Amino acid sequence: MATAATSATPATSLGHEIRFFLATPRNMRVLLLTNFLFAFALPVTDLFVLAYVMRNSQDPRLVMEYQMALFTGIPLAFLANGYLLRLFPIRFLYGFGMLLTTASMAYLMSLHRLGAGGVAATGLIMGAAMGVYWANRDFLALLATDDANRNYYYALETFFGTLCGLVVPAAVGWFIAGTETYGWLGGDRNHAYVALTGVVFVLACGATAMVCQGRFVNPDPVHFLHVRLDPLWRRVLAMSFFRGVGHGFGTTAPTILVMRLMGGKEGLLGAMQTGGTLVMIVGIYLVGRTAKPQHRLGILLAGLGLCIAGAAGNAFFFSAIGVIVYFVLGTLGRPLLDNAVTPVQVRAMELLAAREKRTPFAYLFNNEFGLYAGRLAGGLLFIVAATLSEEVALRYVLLAIPVMQLGMAYFCRKVMRGCGEMEGAKA
Repeated sequence: MATAATSATPATSLGHEIRFFLATPRNMRVLLLTNFLFAFALPVTDLFVLAYVMRNSQDPRLVMEYQMALFTGIPLAFLANGYLLRLFPIRFLYGFGMLLTTASMAYLMSLHRLGAGGVAATGLIMGAAMGVYWANRDFLALLATDDANRNYYYALETFFGTLCGLVVPAAVGWFIAGTETYGWLGGDRNHAYVALTGVVFVLACGATAMVCQGRFVNPDPVHFLHVRLDPLWRRVLAMSFFRGVGHGFGTTAPTILVMRLMGGKEGLLGAMQTGGTLVMIVGIYLVGRTAKPQHRLGILLAGLGLCIAGAAGNAFFFSAIGVIVYFVLGTLGRPLLDNAVTPVQVRAMELLAAREKRTPFAYLFNNEFGLYAGRLAGGLLFIVAATLSEEVALRYVLLAIPVMQLGMAYFCRKVMRGCGEMEGAKA
């Protein structure tokens, strides 16, 4: 592996940065360029597909059903991918995951009427696409990097994702809104969604062609299905359950609220997503710059506090003002929550994998089902409440979710203590 690039002096010019990048291993460059290209498509698949379902159904329950079907597809695809890697090159599976997102969008656009069956099928296809995509993306990152260049890889990948998260939602929202404002595509917003599906297809084809330029070797087959779980890992799964309870609402609730309480303006949805990303970048940078491992529980509580405050603001105002309060505070709170919990869980994975002589992938796979159980519970709670009263679901269930997630803090403390005891025993 070429590691000379990692010891280079700090960049003094754009040309130096380009030379730095070109000095990294070929597979790493290929993967970064692939991820950068497809990063332009991810905001469309994550945000505006939900807006399409809401616009054409006016039923928040269908939006949540789509999201639950998507969450169901992810662990199933993750499981299938573990076996498909024994049959197909990993770069082909990665490309297949990207192309399958387009198939899901195309199927959704072909439905003449959005019903529970069609929306669920679309969600399952998109979940399968996302499961295959992320499973192979994470594997390829491990294959293409080593400890000497991994920090650079993730820093550049995060930069690409953040850049697209800033630009794409605003641009796409403006484009969709422009179909009515300027009469593009016959003045029909649905035509704009069809055009976006074509753009995602082109990006997926380009990214697939790019990743196929890499010389990736499939990982050795590993046994990743285990039913005997350490008590420490059960506490990690409990954390994942409470984390999953709020996962679906992080992308679903803002879309429903904007479409319901702010006049269904996709342009505003894109602008709020872009503004929220700016707030998130500043907040996460400040926390990451100053925080120590012992601060993680405090960061988690701060993130939950912001989420609760945002949901309380939405419940109190239940208007455009409440949506803005919910969006801004939630956009800052959720990343704080994730950035506190993830290092704790990863440390538990490392310690348990070393003690139990298992592959870390086994814990990653197992953790998906903890997340899924929480997502399912949270989604069902929302659907039941929305069946009784849409207002109750959008006002009070959204407040109940982050309050329930306080259970994460309880288990986080226990996991941190358990990890400390294991590290002390090793020392």
